[in-house]
Amino acid sequence: EVLFSFGLLTIFYLKYNLYTGKAGFIFKEEFTGFKGIATLFLILISNFAGVAVWSFIVGFTKYSQTIVSNAQIICEARTGMPSLNLFMSAVGCGIMMNVAARTKEKSILTVLCVVIFLTLGFSHCIADFFYYTVTGFKIAYIRTVLISVFGNLIGGNLLRFWFLDNSENLGKNNHEDN
Repeated sequence: EVLFSFGLLTIFYLKYNLYTGKAGFIFKEEFTGFKGIATLFLILISNFAGVAVWSFIVGFTKYSQTIVSNAQIICEARTGMPSLNLFMSAVGCGIMMNVAARTKEKSILTVLCVVIFLTLGFSHCIADFFYYTVTGFKIAYIRTVLISVFGNLIGGNLLRFWFLDNSENLGKNNHEDN
């Protein structure tokens, strides 16, 4: 949880693009039309490439055997999940990552979103891709990647559609309005 929180906060503070952070802004801001979809796809592919590089690097650390062993357990759990369960798990993660991305102050709420999605075992397509590549990517993982990508996209947009974009104010101090 600490490592993922550190990574997510670093991505936010450095203003890097993370698919699960940007997917909740589809058809909004810079993600409109064909160009927006293409940009989001490029972010996704770039994230996958970055994760593949990190999984290669991790293979040379003193903890590589432990990491691969733990990642294998996660991979088996993901590939063994029924498609609907995996999709709903990815939707839950998409919701949490959208809240984290929309908060005005990237700190405790961001960390809590990470703790929640990790504790509940939600499927984060980019984090899961790390597990898949560090264990040696298999054809069986393609189904889980596609379902998680789509589920993260849907989950990332649910708040916006449910609350008519009032979720823009998450983390903002609105006590003056009450």
